[in-house]
This record gives sequence, structure tokens and C-alpha cells, in this order.
Amino acid sequence: MPNRRLFRTTTPQPAATARNNAGGRAYSMSNMHSLAQLACTGVFNNTYYTKAEDQLKQARALCSKVSPTNVARIAVYARQAGMMKDMPAFLLTYLFSLEDKKYFNAAFPYVVNNIGQLRNFVQMVRSGVCGRRSLGSAGKRAISTMLNSMSPRRIFWQATGKGMSFQDILKLAHVRPQDAEHDSFFAYMLGKAQEDDFQRLPENIQQFELFKRGEYSGVPDVPFQRLTSLNLTTNQWKEVARNMTWNQLRFNLNQLARKGVFTSDTALVRELAGKLRNREAVLRTKTLPFSLYNTIKHLDSNVPQALRNAMEDALEISASNAPVLPGRTLVLVDSSGSMGSPVTGRQSYGTPSTTMKCVEAAGYFAVSILKANPDSTVILPFDSQVHPIRNMNPRDSMSTLIHKLPTSGGATAISSGIVWAQQQREAFDQIIVVSDNESWADRAYFGWGYDGRATSTKEAFEKYRRTKSRNCKMICINIQPGLTAQAPDDRNTLNVGGLTDAVFKVAQQFLESRGQTHWEDTLSQVLPDLD
Repeated sequence: MPNRRLFRTTTPQPAATARNNAGGRAYSMSNMHSLAQLACTGVFNNTYYTKAEDQLKQARALCSKVSPTNVARIAVYARQAGMMKDMPAFLLTYLFSLEDKKYFNAAFPYVVNNIGQLRNFVQMVRSGVCGRRSLGSAGKRAISTMLNSMSPRRIFWQATGKGMSFQDILKLAHVRPQDAEHDSFFAYMLGKAQEDDFQRLPENIQQFELFKRGEYSGVPDVPFQRLTSLNLTTNQWKEVARNMTWNQLRFNLNQLARKGVFTSDTALVRELAGKLRNREAVLRTKTLPFSLYNTIKHLDSNVPQALRNAMEDALEISASNAPVLPGRTLVLVDSSGSMGSPVTGRQSYGTPSTTMKCVEAAGYFAVSILKANPDSTVILPFDSQVHPIRNMNPRDSMSTLIHKLPTSGGATAISSGIVWAQQQREAFDQIIVVSDNESWADRAYFGWGYDGRATSTKEAFEKYRRTKSRNCKMICINIQPGLTAQAPDDRNTLNVGGLTDAVFKVAQQFLESRGQTHWEDTLSQVLPDLD
């Protein structure tokens, strides 16, 4: 009989081509895929494995390797589907630095879709990060068109917060008003309004100015941030609460409680609870479920239970976009040490940008899939080994289910979950991995040199397909800005990055197309007229 080691009948797996940030075997991704991964996960903060400066260097280098058309598409996708802020603004800044402004003009209205994003873009241009500091005629024209298309009332609501002021933007862009209303409003924002201008301002701004002078008895309908420095009564704060937008209300529940807004007013509490759990309002804000989970975690004890319950309901609604998947699904949730870091990283001086951990964000994906597929989903946390969870009742709240995920940490071995699946009686039709993709402790041969070997994840998955579930697909969701994969894209494997429900849509298309549609195909459909 021939030597089986020399004459194996199994198909050889592609050898690892790179090292991940943890030093483990990995596969390189295409430049377009890598840039999309950065755009949908990078926040220019220090993460467990990468520094903010490194993300900037990687993004700049990848932009020069990816066509301007695809940079524009990734910028729009990252903003519209990925709900990212800084990375799309940076990609737009890069496009603005190019001589041909076609790509910048195409992407601008989709990336800069509010005043906050406008501030981000102008700040990045002025920093010279892409070599140009002036807004030039193209930049000024784009900004002027945007501001003149927005109502003064909407601009006034959005022109709050830290960072570059709206007044600075008006001066830098030399915005020319296209009608009398915008002329008066811009003069007001620049501190140059005359009496005639005041009469042409929106009613709520007039009321705001009169209120500050003591000439208006009601509470002006203006952003909450503009009222915090004013001495309002409890009844006036109640009126403010009623006028808040959905997001303002959920962000300021603790402060409203400290103002005594909820004390002995069950009717108001009931009204606000109805607003918080309104399905259309929740979905319209496109708030990320793990962000709502973070809000719930930090509610003060004096916030009424009715409002807490309403926030739990809002969390359930926000996670309702998970797909119904065919067959049985195994969701592997990385609970290793690196997943205990803040999901949006730490700022340069070490302060966490959020208390939400990566493992909790990963838990949102897993629990969302469980709730959409309650009878056919198994959630399995892992680090260097698996940690099976009992009693994962799909009817429990998301908060309850996420709390059941271990967060103790350890090394990372994605293959351990697939090996566990190999040992189970029933087969799975798809394996979904939610991780930072920094697997390194899978096998003893992860040391230096590639040795022509595949990653342990790839080998374990191909063995699982060959011996257990021939048509099984693997979907790897990466929630951190790493640029390598544990298994290369092919008809059985999909790699996608991001923190929003958009990854579900990519995954569903992959499954429905039987492995023919990948993330790059989805990206290529953005801005179809740009080719």
C-alpha cells in the first residue's frame, strides 16, 4: 500500500500567507477588503492590538492602492450601512485631496449627512492629514450646497457639541446664503444679526433668544444642550423632556431624573416610556443595539422602572433585523482576553471611549441570531477552549442573555469551537464566528515560519465539511480593525467586518447565493453610476 502521508487523497488547503496582530497564522485580504474592514471598524483610537496612529497609516496606504471609485464606495457604505463617523470622513478627505473631484462630489452628500459629519470633514481637511489644508472651491461649493439645502431649524438643532464650531465652518467655507431665511440665520450664527434678521429667524430660535432675555415664559423648542446652562424649573424641564428627540431622551434619562422630572408624575413617565418603545422611532434612529445595551447598563437607580422596561423593549426592537437562516446555526463568540477591551478602543491618553466591551458587542450579534432562529441556534463562547452555556432561553431579554456570556478572558483559538462541533451528534449548516480574528493559540505549530500549513481554523473547518456537514458555510464577522482573516474567502467562507446589522445582510446574500456573493460584491453595488 502506498505511503498515505505522501499520497493523501484530501485536497490540500491554502497555506497561511500572513501573521495577525497576535502573531498567529493568518491570510492576507485584498486591498479593497482590508480598507473596508478598517472603514467599518476603525475609530482612530487605540485598540487591544493596534494604535490610532497605525490605523491612520494603514488607511492612507490602502487608499493609494485602491481605486478612487472603490474608496468612494467604501466611504459611503461605511457611513450609510456601517454607521461609522470618523473613517468615512477620512476617506472623503482623501478623495478631496485628489485632482479629480468626481469621486469626492459623488460621495460627499452620503458621507456628510449632518452637521457633526461636516465638522469632522472640515477638521480633517484643516489638519492636512492627506496633504491639503484648504477647502478650495470644490469643498466650499459642496459645503454651501449642503447648508443651503438644510432648513435653518435643522441646522440649529445639529450645530451643538464639542469640536470645531459651526461659526468657524461658515467663516472657512465662505458660505453664501441662497435666500433671505438662510441669510438671516447665518448672520445670527456669526453674531452679526440685525433686527430685520431676527424677524426672519425660525420661531423656535426667536423664542430661545427671548427666553434668555426673560421675555418668553414658555420653554423654546431647541436642542437640549442649549438649555442645560439656563435656570429652568422642574415643570419647564418636564416640557423639555416632552420635546426631546428619541435619542436625546434616552441619552438624558439620568439627568432628567436628577432634575426631578419623573417624581410623582406617572402620566409623564407613561408618555415617555411609550415614546422610548415606539418601534418606528427606534428603527428610524438606526441606533446600534449594543449602544442601547450600554445605555441600559448605566441607568441610575432613580430612573423609574417603567422607563427601564421601555429601554429593554427598545433594545429588543433594535435587534430585529437579524435574518432567519436555513438549517442549524452555530455562533462562536470570542470571549478571549482581547475581547474584554472597549469596542471603540481607548483614546491616546488611555481613557476608554466607551465601557462597552468587545465581547458584549459580539454577544449582541449572537443573541440577535438566536432570537431570530430560536429553535435552531447554538451559542458557544470560546477562548483557548470552548465554554458551553446551558439554559440560553431565546425568550429571555437580550440583556439577560448577554450577561450569560463569559468575560474571564484567555488565549484565542477559533478552531476549538469547530472541533467541538465535530464532536456533536447533529451537524450545523452554518458556523458564524464573531471575533477580533486574532486567533493564535490553536495548535502547537503556530510558531515562526509558515511551513506551508493552513491556519488551524481553515483546517478544522474543511475537516468538518468533509466528515460532518459537506454543505456547511462559515461566516467570520470581525468587529475590530485587523487586516487578516483566519480563512480566505471562497464559496464556503465569508469574511465581513462591522458593528451593525449590515453584516447580516451580507451574510444572508452569501448564503442565498450559495457562496457566490461576498462582501466586495456588496461594496461594488454602492454608487453604481460612478463607474
